Amino acid sequence: IFGIPNSLDILKNIQSLILALFSFSNPISSGMISPIINPATAILIAIGLYFTFIEKYSAKGYLINIWTAILLLVCVINPATITILFMPILILTITGLQGLINTWYALFPKNPYARIFGLIPVSIFVFNLLITNLSVFALSYQYSPQPIAAFNQDLNILLKKTGSNRVLMVSKNEEDFYKTLEHQNKAKLKNKFEDSEIILSKEAYQNTKIPTNYKVKRILVSNRKDNADRFYILQRG
Repeated sequence: IFGIPNSLDILKNIQSLILALFSFSNPISSGMISPIINPATAILIAIGLYFTFIEKYSAKGYLINIWTAILLLVCVINPATITILFMPILILTITGLQGLINTWYALFPKNPYARIFGLIPVSIFVFNLLITNLSVFALSYQYSPQPIAAFNQDLNILLKKTGSNRVLMVSKNEEDFYKTLEHQNKAKLKNKFEDSEIILSKEAYQNTKIPTNYKVKRILVSNRKDNADRFYILQRG
């Protein structure tokens, strides 16, 4: 009810939340690639929190802190709602960056050269932060098993590991998809065993009665741990 799970384990939820936010060993959490907060971002968030706390009479500071506390409480109750933290994370990161720049400017209120010089390391830091976030996302996306399992490699395997004059037999469920290849003259779809060599999709191989004079010549596989066999190349004996 209202997003509150039936069984509430606060300690376990806090652990899950921390892992999703900071841990590199927990690549997927509630559908999100983690860590959501890398070390550099965590530093900026801490600086942002510091500046919001020292602004005792700032409406912005009160609003950010109260809002963040409420959203954290919601996430502790239900870690699946972790995406609601994205906005306060972004605001605190920007607040931390803004606080650093304002502090530097306060040290040199009338020296334009010092101000420009101070922007150089900040710019480098922000650029490195962007590159790091993109790298973490790309690596997690490529090597985490959950996202990989959602993608199909069959088309790539078929085009790379078979010749251009490929004759293909697929199941009824796959027929519409592979007709695209036929329209592009990259495959010829057949539903009968007439050629000396024919390629069967895994589903077709499992559900089609294969004549006794056809033998498996080669099996095309993917790099997946499970369900790796994707196509069977049969040759007439």
